[in-house]
Amino acid sequence: MIRCQENIILHLQELCYSLVARADVNFNDDPQLKDEDRTKILDKIVQISKVIFENGDYNFHYGLMVVVYTHLAAVEVRLKDYDKAFENLHKALDFAIDADELPEREPYISLAVNKLVYDKYEINCSTPTLCCKELLKYLKWSVFDDIRDTEKFQNIYLKAKEHCDK
Repeated sequence: MIRCQENIILHLQELCYSLVARADVNFNDDPQLKDEDRTKILDKIVQISKVIFENGDYNFHYGLMVVVYTHLAAVEVRLKDYDKAFENLHKALDFAIDADELPEREPYISLAVNKLVYDKYEINCSTPTLCCKELLKYLKWSVFDDIRDTEKFQNIYLKAKEHCDK
């Protein structure tokens, strides 16, 4: 049973990162893909993740969710949907803080993975840096220039920075 659940996590990661690549937010591989379709692809990651982690016990998956919500926000800025962009940047911040505050070991409670325990020292489950530090790097992307000087953006940036400085 444990091996099956480990496979669920492994394949979920593979699927989600493949979908991030498919969304091609930087226009590297599929510049003809419409931004509306990019958001649909990224939203699929959110939906799939909610199905697997129905109890919100994302644990090591938190880091991926930071990537997804930051990418969603970037696309939404290009679409000039600033409210949605800020909503997703807030979600990215929340996931980053949750990831950084995970204990060394945390059991999963969602049905599909409830025999597993997150262990921050397992190489395949942990991120080498704080998620808030990663988020701060993403917030420097030029796509956010249109909203960078707003109070909402500055608040998100400062909360991430404050969390890193703890």
